[in-house]
Amino acid sequence: MARPCPTITLRRKRILRDAGLLLLSLAVLLILFSFPYLTWEQALWALKKEYFFDGSRVVAWAEDPDPRSDDQYVILRSGNWYALGSLMRDGLFWETGWFRSAQKAPDLPLTPVPPRGAAEPRPFLCVLSSAPEIAEVELEYLASIPLSVKVQRRTVRREAAAEDCFLLPVEEDFVWMHGALDSFRLRGYNQAGNLIYESPEPESWAEYWISPSEEGAS
Repeated sequence: MARPCPTITLRRKRILRDAGLLLLSLAVLLILFSFPYLTWEQALWALKKEYFFDGSRVVAWAEDPDPRSDDQYVILRSGNWYALGSLMRDGLFWETGWFRSAQKAPDLPLTPVPPRGAAEPRPFLCVLSSAPEIAEVELEYLASIPLSVKVQRRTVRREAAAEDCFLLPVEEDFVWMHGALDSFRLRGYNQAGNLIYESPEPESWAEYWISPSEEGAS
């Protein structure tokens, strides 16, 4: 015997029920990914979910170099992929921040994360090494001089934070050049301190008046 067709009232109830479940699901997602969190562990979980980096593990942590900030920076790894992300603290709560990921470039000893092309500078530049003999990485960049049209060269050098990842602090006066395509150069040194890799000097640096007295400053 054929089942009777549902009445219009039943259909309306089902539509309303489904619509309610959909709105509830959207509200749950909004709470999970937009609301502040009570702990950094919750914010880290949300950061991984938001950028589809589930299953990744923490390689290293770093505090914001600004003493006025309680923000935290984390290096994550998932297989051959690495990521640098931020967790922002506001009073008692935590929020997810920005996120950049990259793989080691097989044809380059050093690969920057965020990759060149990021929209703006960050407090840290993460560099991945595909050359096991590299023990230290040096970042060279141009920094603006207050009340001057000149810029100066600055360098910062660090050992690996963990697992072939180098985390180099970047100051606020970093001269960020139209998407950072040519904003810096990298050098790699072995355990004995010998230079084994150096990226080319950016061509755009020729457009700047570099102060001779500050050239090569560390």
